[in-house]
Amino acid sequence: MLKMKTSAIRSEIPFNQIKGSKMVLGTLGLMVFLITLCLSSSILLERSLQTWRHEATQGFTVIVLSAPDPQQQFFQQIELMKFLKKIPGVLNIEIITQEKRTSIFDHWTYSASTPYSSLSFQAIEATLDSRVKMSFPEISSTLETNFPNARFEAGRKSKETFLKITQVAQISVMILAGLIGIAAIFTIAFTTHAGLIIHERVIEILRLIGAEDRFIAKQFQRHALNLSVKGGILGCSLSALFYSILTSTIDLSLLSLTSKTFPYAEIWSIIMFSPILVAVIIMISARTTVMFALSQES
Repeated sequence: MLKMKTSAIRSEIPFNQIKGSKMVLGTLGLMVFLITLCLSSSILLERSLQTWRHEATQGFTVIVLSAPDPQQQFFQQIELMKFLKKIPGVLNIEIITQEKRTSIFDHWTYSASTPYSSLSFQAIEATLDSRVKMSFPEISSTLETNFPNARFEAGRKSKETFLKITQVAQISVMILAGLIGIAAIFTIAFTTHAGLIIHERVIEILRLIGAEDRFIAKQFQRHALNLSVKGGILGCSLSALFYSILTSTIDLSLLSLTSKTFPYAEIWSIIMFSPILVAVIIMISARTTVMFALSQES
C-alpha cells in the first residue's frame, strides 16, 4: 500500500503536459537572480553607509565667505588650511570646489545651511580621529576669532548628502527585492491555479476515489518545489557568472568601504541561500493556493 501511495503521489497528476512550465522555470530563475543582485547591492550600500556615516559624524565643515580679490582669497585659503592642520586629531582636509558646490548635491547641503549664495563662499571639510576628544565649541570660538567671516558646523556636509542618497538607494533596493519576491509568489499562484483548471477532471476523479485535499495539494507542492529548485539553480548560476565577471573586470577594492576586505563571503552566501529561500516561499504559496481553491469547491 505504501508503494502504491508513493507512486500515486508522483504520477497521478500529469504536470509534464503543461507546456508553460519551461517559461515559469525561466521566470523564477530570473527572479532569483534579481533578488540576489538586490540583496548583494544592499550589503555594499550598507558598507558604504558605515564609511560615510563615520566621516560625516567624525568631522566638521568650515564655510567662509569668498574674498572679492582672487589673490586675497587664495592667501586666505592657505591661512585657513594651516590653522585647521594645527588642530589636534585632524586626519585630512578636503576643499569643496566650486564644481561640487554648484552640483545637484549643493541644494541638499550648503545652500540649506548657510546664508551665503552658492557662488560667494568656499567650504573646507575635515575628518577627525575618533580616538582624540574634540571640543567643537572651543574650535568654533577660536576659528571665528582668527577668521571672522568663517562659519563652523559639526559634521561633514558633503558626506551627509551621500548618506541621504545611499539610504534612499538602500531602501529602494530592499523594496525592489520585496516586490520581486511578491511577483514570484503571484507567478506560482497563477501557475498553480491554471494547473487546477487544466487537471480539473483528474482532481475530480481523485476526490471520488477518496483522495484528500492535502494529498492533492502535496502533489502541486512538489511540482512547485521542482520548478523552484530548477529555477533557483538557473538563477544561482546566473548570479555566480555575473559576480565572477564583475570581480574579474573591476577592481572592487576601490569602493569606499569601512572594512578593508571586500564582503566576498556575504555575497557568496546570498548567492547560495537565495534560491533556498525562494523555493520555500514558492512551495508554501503553491500549497496555500491549492488548499484555498479546493476548499472553495467543497
